[in-house]
Amino acid sequence: MRVLPLATLALGALGAVIQKCVGYEPSARTRGLYIESNEEDTSLLVYHIRDSSRTNIPMVVDDDILLMEVDGFGICSQKKLSQGLCDGPVGTFTVKVMDGEKPQSAILNQRLMKGENVTYQIHEQGIFCGILYQEAESVKGLYVQEIHSYGYLSLAGHAEAKVFQLLIALLFTTQLVLIWTFRGDKKKYIGTIFQDICVLLSLKVLEITWNNLILSLWNFYPRLSLFKVFDFYIAVQFLFTIGSYIVYYKLSSGVYGYGKPDRERLSIQPAFKKCLVAQGVSYIILSFHPLLEKLAHFYVVQAIQIIASLVSAFIWIPMFYIMYKNSKMTYNEIVDPIFARKYLLSRRALIFIPISLGLISTVGTMVVMAAATNSSQKTGDIGKDFKENFTTMLEVSTKQNMWYVLLSHLNDFSMLVVQWVLLLIWNPKTIDPSEFEDVHANQLNEGNGKLQL
Repeated sequence: MRVLPLATLALGALGAVIQKCVGYEPSARTRGLYIESNEEDTSLLVYHIRDSSRTNIPMVVDDDILLMEVDGFGICSQKKLSQGLCDGPVGTFTVKVMDGEKPQSAILNQRLMKGENVTYQIHEQGIFCGILYQEAESVKGLYVQEIHSYGYLSLAGHAEAKVFQLLIALLFTTQLVLIWTFRGDKKKYIGTIFQDICVLLSLKVLEITWNNLILSLWNFYPRLSLFKVFDFYIAVQFLFTIGSYIVYYKLSSGVYGYGKPDRERLSIQPAFKKCLVAQGVSYIILSFHPLLEKLAHFYVVQAIQIIASLVSAFIWIPMFYIMYKNSKMTYNEIVDPIFARKYLLSRRALIFIPISLGLISTVGTMVVMAAATNSSQKTGDIGKDFKENFTTMLEVSTKQNMWYVLLSHLNDFSMLVVQWVLLLIWNPKTIDPSEFEDVHANQLNEGNGKLQL
C-alpha cells in the first residue's frame, strides 16, 4: 500500500478547500501539525475530530458546504463581521460551540498570509483535522506535515514500516533455512527449480526492503523531492511485480533454472508478451502520476489515467489464465509420478495461498471496521450517531496499530507462506534417501521442458 507522508487520510479536495485528518499516538513528547502557505493567503482551522459533534464544524467539508454555510459554518467576511454574524477576524472560519459543550482540545482558527507558517502543538492522542481554504480556483502552494514523537511518518506509515521490518526478518530467515535444507547433494534432489524458488523469495525480499527504505527516508526527510514528476517508489514496485510474473511463467512452462540451456528453452507466448507490454506501459503511465495530477484538468489525461488503472488492475486475469493452462500441460507431461505430485502441490500453493490471504485480508479489515462502528455509542440522534460512527471509522483507519496493518498486509506475507509450504513439499527428509538420484532431477527438467508453446 502506498503511504503518503503529508497526511494519513484526505477526506476531500473540491474547489478551493482541502480537509486532512491525522492520527496522533500517546506520547510524553510534544507533537504537532505544521502548515506552510507559500503562494496564497489561506484560511486555516485545526481541531480535534471529536469536537465536530460539539461545534458546527461539519464532518466533511468541501467547497459546496462552505457555499451553503451548513449550520452557519463558513468564512467570516467583512459584511458578516459588520452584521455581527461572526467574531472575526476576516478570513477565518465561523465556528460556534454548541450550548453546554466544551471543546476537547484547543481550536486553531486563523488566516495565514502568503509566506507565513504555523505549528499546531498537540499534547494528547487522537485524530486532529485541518481545513484549509483559499480564494482561488484550486488550493495551491500549501505544505502540510505531521510531526510525531518518532519522526514525520503518519501512524499508519509507521506501523507499516514495523510490519515490513518484521517481514524482512522472516524472509531472510526463510532464505537461510531454504539454503541449509538443500545444501550439498540434497540440491540434486530438487534440481534447477531450486533456483526459481530462491529468485521468487529474493524478489520479495528486495521489494519489501525497498518499501521499508522509502518509508524510513520519508520518516526523517519529509521534504524528499524524488517523486515530483516520476514516482520511483511505485515504479520499482512494478518492476518486482513484472519480475515475479516472468518467474511464474517459467515455472508454468516447465522451464527451470537460469543457465544457458534453460534460457534457450524458454519461449514466451505472444499473448503473454502482449500482456507484459500492456502491464509495463500502464505501470509507466501510473508512475508519472505526480505530473499527470497537475494536468488532470485535461480530459485526455484523465482518460489515460483511467485506462492505465484499469489495465493494471485486471491484466493479471488473462496472464493467470495463460499460466494456469501451461502449468496443467506441464503437469501432464511430467514422467516421474513423485515429482508430478510435488509439482501439482506446488502449483496449488502458488495459486491458492496468495488468493486466500488476499481474501482474508480484505474481509478481515472490513470486519474490524464494522465491529468498531457497531461498538460506538448510540444517542438516538441521527446526526450525532452519524458523526460518532464516522469518527470511529476514521479512528480505525487513521490510528492504525500494528495488528490492523498486519491484517491489511497479509497478501505481502503470501510469498513467505508459499516458501514454507514449498519447503515442506520438496523437503528431502520426507522422501526415501534412495530417491536422491540425479535421474529424477533430470526427468523433472527434461519432462517439463517438452511443452510446445
